[in-house]
Amino acid sequence: MDVLTMICSRVQNLPGCAQCNIWKNPEETEVMYFEVWLSKKGYERHVRSILFKRLLAALEMSSAPPNVRISECAEIKGLEMIEELLAMNVKM
Repeated sequence: MDVLTMICSRVQNLPGCAQCNIWKNPEETEVMYFEVWLSKKGYERHVRSILFKRLLAALEMSSAPPNVRISECAEIKGLEMIEELLAMNVKM
């Protein structure tokens, strides 16, 4: 956990990183490490970095096989999307 905390504190200060967080369940048996990047290019640069290699090494040390998911989002919307969807429901 200390290794992930150190990595996250460095990642969140990298150019292009919008967010880096670590969550753990109360029993501390499961950990979620989460990064959000402003661009695919920034993320790709990060994946090729020494810091990312340290993250991979930390994953390899986990007691259980890690569950890794990478999501790409083309667009992020706020409340306007909810308003649009609710308006569509009214018209149906």
